[in-house]
Amino acid sequence: MLTDTSDSNEKNPFDTFLCNAKNAFPLAAITEIANSNPGEAYNPFTVCGPVGVGKSHLLQTLSTVFKQKSLPGQIIYSNAARFCSENTHWAMRPEIFWRQCSALLLDDLQEITEQKKYQHILTVLLESCPNYTEGQGRQIAIACSGRAGILKLLEERLCSRLECGIVMELTEPDMEVRLRYTRALCKQKKINLSREQCLFLAQRCTGFRLLQGFLLKIKAFISIHKKTPTVADMENIVHTGGIYKPINCQKILNKVAHAFNLRADDILSEKRRPDIVTARQTAMYLCRQKLHLSYEEIGQAFEGRDHSTVIYAVNKIKKIIPANKDVNKIVTEMEQNLQ
Repeated sequence: MLTDTSDSNEKNPFDTFLCNAKNAFPLAAITEIANSNPGEAYNPFTVCGPVGVGKSHLLQTLSTVFKQKSLPGQIIYSNAARFCSENTHWAMRPEIFWRQCSALLLDDLQEITEQKKYQHILTVLLESCPNYTEGQGRQIAIACSGRAGILKLLEERLCSRLECGIVMELTEPDMEVRLRYTRALCKQKKINLSREQCLFLAQRCTGFRLLQGFLLKIKAFISIHKKTPTVADMENIVHTGGIYKPINCQKILNKVAHAFNLRADDILSEKRRPDIVTARQTAMYLCRQKLHLSYEEIGQAFEGRDHSTVIYAVNKIKKIIPANKDVNKIVTEMEQNLQ
């Protein structure tokens, strides 16, 4: 979910964000926050999702919109860990903080999951944030890398305060959005690629940041060689420099096996030991989430298991992620590493 700056709209910059139905709800929610007074809509607002899907960009845009409103207090946009490390004193006098601040927008909340002192500071600020009354209020918006279940890794008091507001997830862009973004970026950077060439790039990566890197290399190629790259040139550009590393079932299997201190062969075996079963189900879940394979395809990759086994495994991991901190942590780390 990134911005198509080729057709900007000063009245509502969120109108230029590229997304489809999967991410329409989070975008609509933060748009409503931007169009309202601080604290009037969805407070606190927390957005989760994989790396590179546009969470930081949403907060930055919200910060820009708020600053244009000439609000009485500061608009603070900061990394969560940095903000907490530099502002420990506000835990003692939160009411003074909110007299000076109209909106607190914090990025990378996942970095403080093991920092109890920092979590205490945020909890105090959340609990003391003034409610919206008679046109006056304060807004808190937070971005966190990983699925929404990662919030369960926080101290219970802080997690509870966040869940009292609205928690949403951004998902990775699908092919349609990646193609639209590639074409918009080509137009913005004046890179003359055909639709087929843009589709070639969109098919080979799942994230916006990787697309940006590919297009930067293509622009350099055109500048140096004074020609539009051929299909062979595009293949070479995509596969050089250690950038393009396609994810496959075997890669996921190996990483999960390492995380559970097992061998990949153990996960593929018929063994029913509890840790092996959990690892097997986790690997199936990640194959479904990251590769978007059908249940039948995943079953074939796992020694020909029936699709119903895969469905059960995926649903099982979905259910235990919020309650099981160990599995939650492993799944979150795997999802962040498998980019």
